[in-house]
Amino acid sequence: MLLFLVLVGAALLIDELSAAAKRETSSELRTARALEDAKAALIGFATANPYVPGLLPFPDRNSDGNYDGNSDCPPVTVVTDDTHLLGHLPWQGKHGPCVGNPAAMGDLRDAAGAPLWYGVSKNLVRYSDGATFADPPVNPDWDDAAPAPWITVRDHDGSVLSDRVAFLIIAPGEPLQGQDRSTAAPSVENYLDSVTVAGLTYSNADFDQDFITYPDSRHTPDPNDSFNDRIVYVTVDELLPLVEHRVIGTVARALAVYESAHGTYPWLSAFGDTDFRGAGGVREGHVPFHSTTPVTYRTFATRMDASWSLQNADVTASGTVDPADVAAGTVSVGASSGTCEWRAPDEVDCTATRMQSLSPPVERTYRFTFGEGSVTTDDPTASDVRRRTVSLADPLDPSAADVISVVDTNTDTAAQTGAGSLRIDADTTGTLAVGGIHYDLAVPEELPQWFVDSRWHEFVYVGLSEGYVPGAPADCGGLNPPCLTLLNWYPPQDDKWALVLSAGSELAAQDRGTGTLASYFEGENGTAGDDTFERANASATFNDQVRIVAP
Repeated sequence: MLLFLVLVGAALLIDELSAAAKRETSSELRTARALEDAKAALIGFATANPYVPGLLPFPDRNSDGNYDGNSDCPPVTVVTDDTHLLGHLPWQGKHGPCVGNPAAMGDLRDAAGAPLWYGVSKNLVRYSDGATFADPPVNPDWDDAAPAPWITVRDHDGSVLSDRVAFLIIAPGEPLQGQDRSTAAPSVENYLDSVTVAGLTYSNADFDQDFITYPDSRHTPDPNDSFNDRIVYVTVDELLPLVEHRVIGTVARALAVYESAHGTYPWLSAFGDTDFRGAGGVREGHVPFHSTTPVTYRTFATRMDASWSLQNADVTASGTVDPADVAAGTVSVGASSGTCEWRAPDEVDCTATRMQSLSPPVERTYRFTFGEGSVTTDDPTASDVRRRTVSLADPLDPSAADVISVVDTNTDTAAQTGAGSLRIDADTTGTLAVGGIHYDLAVPEELPQWFVDSRWHEFVYVGLSEGYVPGAPADCGGLNPPCLTLLNWYPPQDDKWALVLSAGSELAAQDRGTGTLASYFEGENGTAGDDTFERANASATFNDQVRIVAP
């Protein structure tokens, strides 16, 4: 009988322990699921961010007296520091002045019912210097251009697991002794814990961008009566390839739209050309672009043809400049004597210089500044890039600024010998056209502004088949010019019209200071002119990404 009772008691104890283990396992699974859901949502937000791919939201902090699920962006007058980079996970899905929140994901909580916490690197938020907001440069040059150190995450013994953490999420677990979460907006130390290892105290609550997992695991699965934070994190090296995938996808779509509109792809900018201007005959290189955003206006050399005949305009003239030369004329110059800025798709600021038949010799400079006109676009040709003409015709809208200015300069003495200007009045009639202006892909009309602001144009490379460049038959292979070949794709791909590549971060064997193609791209991708490219799994010796544009 005694033996029977002992056996029954043992069985009951085993059942109780088994049930407790199951409950603990279930709790850990619920916490792990919440952490992974939050991680996926933040990665999705960063890669799909419409303003700057890679940027993340600020945490939901208690500086406003509550935790409401919204990203708490500090005002522009406050210098961004580490205290702004740790708080509750923002889950509401509302947008604010500093990029906004992830898409609404629900109020994710751990198995204890505690809200998840979120820490983010200063390198991935829109930070302020106390006067203006600035977006960090999110691109493969992060190692050299990052404005701050990355987050550090440590193992149970204090050793560094990674000092390149982009963001992390923490499940606080049950409140420990000394923690009080009963107030409206408990401070961080009531959620996150500290631990002393070999005489050194590590705290997840001290806003120093340095965190510890404890016990020994990235997910810290074992509960501990003095430390129960659970952490998952994403490194910059994990995040960057995902952002790159977004970038080259955006470029591929822009090229596809261009091809649909013009029946061909654009001539490219030669690799290493810091002006990023398209040039006839270049079919491997950078994406050519110009910007119509004031901060990133680009002045470029271009040939141009101008003609105008305006009546009843406000004309001034002096010295060697005749009023009639200001009111009407024609100018045609090559790229060595003409420069322009695109300020909108229909607004230009162009300057043309030519010699006048005067004695002493005089150089005349014309400047044309106008917009809101009609535009015509010339498709790229076998030897030339896409060009655009902007023109005004009756009725003309009055202008608050000079539309045409003329300056004569003595080439011997550099002294000004005459000047003139023309401004359109309410009764001005006539025509004005400036044409033949170099017109690469427009930012932000054809490529997003972040492509330039984050310097992605320096790290993206395009290859075009000889059969799909301007003037070609729009076919490749067989009796036509060869298609592009993409190696390490199964089945083998030798029928590609266009490819987009992204250079990852600089590898150990590369020195981008040399400016060579091989210092950015690996293998076949680092060799120009052979119509052959390759893809491969990321490794210590290869980190290029390749996107097929067509087919």
